[in-house]
Order: sequence, then structure tokens, then C-alpha cells
Amino acid sequence: AIILLLSVSCVAFADRQLDRTEILQIFEKLTSQPRKTWIPAGTIEARHEEYRAPKTTNLNEINNRINEKIQEYQSNTNKRELTENLQKMRLDAIPFNVRYRLSNEYTMDSTVVIRFDGDRFYWEINVGSRTDSVKPGADLDGNFMTEQFDLDWNARRVFAWDGQKYTMYFLPGNHAIVDTTGSTPNVVNGPLTAGFIPWGYGYYTYKNLSAAESSAVEKDVNGQVHLTLNLADSEMVFVMDPGKDYAVTSYLINGF
Repeated sequence: AIILLLSVSCVAFADRQLDRTEILQIFEKLTSQPRKTWIPAGTIEARHEEYRAPKTTNLNEINNRINEKIQEYQSNTNKRELTENLQKMRLDAIPFNVRYRLSNEYTMDSTVVIRFDGDRFYWEINVGSRTDSVKPGADLDGNFMTEQFDLDWNARRVFAWDGQKYTMYFLPGNHAIVDTTGSTPNVVNGPLTAGFIPWGYGYYTYKNLSAAESSAVEKDVNGQVHLTLNLADSEMVFVMDPGKDYAVTSYLINGF
């Protein structure tokens, strides 16, 4: 009889902690070409699926806030609504408006197109559907003081900056607001900036990043780098791909 013994040796691999010099090199690479948008110029088309949970469903908190708003309005001696009828409409709408702001849960599906040249832009939003958990009752029919999202009015919106004037256009109502004074911020975001980290700007400059408490681990499984930044009031965790110039594949911000 032949007895064969096989010895299997297992090699254990471990994650590697990056040292300070390596972390600073990553910061330098990330901030070497500052950008605020996904593309410097061009067109982005996207589908936006949005969900927002209620801020609170605590009935006592909601009712207390309603009473505060009613008392605040009643005691205001300089009301914007000048007639008795308009003041009654505003007062009647307060309970719904408070509930809508605090306890409404909604989903919205839209398509977005942005054309951008680095300064000027054309930003169009087309809402396909929207559902809200808090809706005005029949007693508020005809009350235009309610502040819910109106799909009939907002189904298609356009925001445009041509370098001189800022235009907001609401197609269903065929209504436009044009600002030539510069008082309206001509800012574009949406898919142009959604999820984008503006390395090289604001907090994300090399100076600020290098001054923060930081740690990084290179994962053995896929070579990704997990970078943690500890701030005074929050913690940021970035998962990066070194093979793609440390592109961020996901990130998490925990507030303290």
C-alpha cells in the first residue's frame, strides 16, 4: 500500500496601511488638475430617480409646529396678503404646508439635459412622474397658497445662462423669469456635478486635505484604496481605484 500525504500551505495576505508620504502623494495627484464638474464642456443627458423620506412623522412635533406658524402669522402686523380673503387663504393653508414640509414622502422620476461650455449653460428638466404622500384635501381646492410640488406647472423647466442674463422658463404655464441684474445665482448642477468631488477647490484643496487627520488602506482583494478623512464634525470615507488615477468609486460622509 502506498500512502500519499499532501501538504497544503496557505499564504495569508493582508491589507496594507499606507504611510503619510503615500497619502500626500494621493492628495497631490487628486488636486493637480482642479475641476468642479464631470466635464469641462459638452452635453450630459441623464435620468434622475429621486426619493425623499419624511423629516419627521411625530404628530406632536408636527402639530406644535403648525400652532407656532399659525400664531406667528396671526401676530404679524405687516402681512404680505393685504385683503381679508387672501389672509384667510394663507391661514387655511398653513397646516397643510407644515405637514407637507415635515412629513411628506415623495418619489420623482425625470430626465435631464445640460449643455455647458464652461460658463454658459442650458439646463432642461422634464418630470415624468411624481408621487407625494401628503396631498391637499378637498377643503383647499382653489387655494393657491398651498406650497406643494405642482406637476402641471413644473413638468418641464428650463434654466439658462447666456453670459448676460439668467432665464427660468416653465413650459406648462408658458411663464418665464428673466434676470439681467445678476442677483440670481447662475449656478448649474444636476448631473453635471451629482456625486462629483471638486478636488482642488474649497475643502478639497491640497492644503486643507493635507492638514486633516487621515488614514488609508490598500485592500488586498482588489487593490482599491480606502481613504478616511477625520474632520471636526464629520468623517469622510472614499473608495478609490489607483488604476484610474484614484477615481472615487464610492464615498460615505458620516456627520457627528
